[in-house]
This record gives sequence, structure tokens and C-alpha cells, in this order.
Amino acid sequence: MKRRRTQTYLALPAPPDGKPVPVVKGASGGSRHAAATLVRLITDHAFVGSYTARLHPRKQTSCPGCGAKPQTVEHVIKTFLRYARARAATSHR
Repeated sequence: MKRRRTQTYLALPAPPDGKPVPVVKGASGGSRHAAATLVRLITDHAFVGSYTARLHPRKQTSCPGCGAKPQTVEHVIKTFLRYARARAATSHR
């Protein structure tokens, strides 16, 4: 059977050694929802304010938690208070 490559797989950059980056490799063992969210974050298609602004310029694009304008993927991952506990847990590994 011929293996088909998905559009998402083809959109991800290939590292020089041909092995998936650790974050992608780690997500492959998780839920389908987690893997899909990770791909959206990597490809800048996550449902955050900066993405919404590209599609609907007149809609609200600030962070619902703290009001940062516009809400970006970097903001959600690094500073959004809702995920502070998860960040703290992973920084101690």
C-alpha cells in the first residue's frame, strides 16, 4: 500500500537529519486533538487573535484572559496566565 503524505506533513519543514523534531515526535503519542493543536501552533493557524485578524479584521483580537493585543501564539505559550501551571510543570523536567 502506498503511503500518502498529508498537507500538514508536507507543510512542516524537514530537519537536516530527516528525523522529526522532539516536540512533533512527543505529540505523536498524545491525543489527536493535542497533535492537531500543535500543528496549528507550528503552522501559525491556531485560533488566536493574530489568526482571526487575518480572516476577520474587524473582530476582537485581544487576549480574553489579559487583554494583550493582538493575542499571538507566542503570548499564549509563554505568558498567558491560564497555562502558567503547565509551563511551571514542564520547566522542572
